[in-house]
Amino acid sequence: PHTIFVDRTTSPALAQVANGSGLLLTGGDMQLIQIRTRRPVLINGGGLDGLPYALESGPALERILRDVYAIDLFNPPEEARGLGAIPNEFNLAAWRRFSPEQWRQIRHAYHVTQVMTPPRWELALPVVVDDAGFVLYDLPD
Repeated sequence: PHTIFVDRTTSPALAQVANGSGLLLTGGDMQLIQIRTRRPVLINGGGLDGLPYALESGPALERILRDVYAIDLFNPPEEARGLGAIPNEFNLAAWRRFSPEQWRQIRHAYHVTQVMTPPRWELALPVVVDDAGFVLYDLPD
């Protein structure tokens, strides 16, 4: 009920993220993680509707969506149309298909060191923290 007040001082996963370094990759439509942890995120998956206000970010966003989320910005999956966010189920299915080599490529291309997802997501990555609100994974080097 009071999840809006969950931050690095009240959540083990968010505290672990706050103590980490490097860019954080967030799953699906997660928002406010950067504010809650004071750690930079690659993109805000819940705020893609901001693109019209920063058109110059379009090419980078298109590349990230394609490489990291398996989404074609110009032909998005049906569940993403009109959403302005990365659909959770689509994202989870894509990330479950990623090989260790794809994760390594993402780490090196985008300088991402960890992945944070909603609870109950299971990825083929080493789990750092799994609590009621989030799962935090390390990316292989």
